[in-house]
Amino acid sequence: MVSSLDHAVDRVVKSLKETGYYDNTIIVFTTDNGGAVKMGGNNMPLRGTKGTLFEGGTRGIGFVHSPLLQKTGYTNLNLMHAVDWLPTLMSAIGKNNLATSALDGVNQWQAISNPSVAAPRNEIVYNIKERPFMAAIRMGDYKMIWGSRTVKNIWFPAKEEVLNTALCDQVKKTRTQANRTLISNAPRGMETMDVLNLNVDEDKEYEDEYDNLARMQEIDLEEQEYDNQTELDEDLDIVQSVMSLFESEKSTRMARSTREGRGKNNKKGGGGKKKGDKKKKGGSGKNKKNIPLPNNYGVIIKTWGQKMLFNLQEDPEERVDISADNPDILEKLKARAVEHFLNLQPQFTPDDTQKGNPLHWGGYWGPGWCDLHTVQD
Repeated sequence: MVSSLDHAVDRVVKSLKETGYYDNTIIVFTTDNGGAVKMGGNNMPLRGTKGTLFEGGTRGIGFVHSPLLQKTGYTNLNLMHAVDWLPTLMSAIGKNNLATSALDGVNQWQAISNPSVAAPRNEIVYNIKERPFMAAIRMGDYKMIWGSRTVKNIWFPAKEEVLNTALCDQVKKTRTQANRTLISNAPRGMETMDVLNLNVDEDKEYEDEYDNLARMQEIDLEEQEYDNQTELDEDLDIVQSVMSLFESEKSTRMARSTREGRGKNNKKGGGGKKKGDKKKKGGSGKNKKNIPLPNNYGVIIKTWGQKMLFNLQEDPEERVDISADNPDILEKLKARAVEHFLNLQPQFTPDDTQKGNPLHWGGYWGPGWCDLHTVQD
């Protein structure tokens, strides 16, 4: 497969040069996530696989090739998110201010073209998911993972096959330039449908796992509510520091509690502790329950789970959790994640559709499957 891909790209580049378009072309190879180990991916030495928030499931590699670059042949280690590609490529063609450009993206073109330009991004939001709750954010060298983790959060050894050099040489001899060109020139159409497996959904196992995690969280949170020991109760002060909307709610609750307390004291003639009263762990009062966090768009979240902190500069493999030794850094990243949650849009997961199935487009995936979705202001 890789050999055929290399050959196909070579044909595209030669065609660009022959037609005079090469000097004004930008070629980008990249990925949208880490390798899926179950599908043959290998992320070693990084931790995790596709569907996890560790570097093995999220870090991508790629390259940019173009005569338009000011410098080539070097490795760029700047932070870059997938949403940066749109403003970056728009800037490269001189279209910096298109109304359709994603506002979340950062223009990386100058930093890619010229490595002496300062990195434009210092923060990455890996994900903030409300159900099951999971979040990960990086600021500078530090990365926090908060919430659900699965059995896939390990280091998967690479599954290497013993190289048969004799067989490899035989295969290379049969793949002459003439044969490959002849094969690749043949157009694909409906007749190839029976040999192409187009119904592979490698995301299904992750979606099923997320459903199981969500159910587990709900059960655990219900038990925590009963015991008045929810993690949200423990973290409320931090949440309020970045969510001004809770300040007024807090004041209202305190005023109401004071009025109710005075009323009870007046009726019973005193505020002394009654026999049998017990101090609730994690706070006072039996009404101290899990308080869901709403955001600016009506999304409600219940924080849950352990928080881990890594220094990716010193520990790119995420082997040492340094959260216990760096509580201030952990709380800063946590507060920033909650701040981002304020602007989290409601989930938009339309039902599966067959509108773009190659059966309807002569053997190729076609348009018609992407419906317009309006983002809330």
